[in-house]
Amino acid sequence: MSVNIPTYILASGMIAGGMNWKQALFTVFLGNVPGADPHAAERPCGAQYGIPVPRFLRAHPSAS
Repeated sequence: MSVNIPTYILASGMIAGGMNWKQALFTVFLGNVPGADPHAAERPCGAQYGIPVPRFLRAHPSAS
């Protein structure tokens, strides 16, 4: 999820702002963890039913 152009721009902005590459990488990683955990928790359900996770979440009653 974090390998995309906006993430590269964010990290390069952090480096231009004075961070070294390790600090920028850690900060991007730390920022992506909260969003990745719920998505990873629903992944087995999508694999079980053979549908993408967003479609599963729309039909799932507790997703609201």
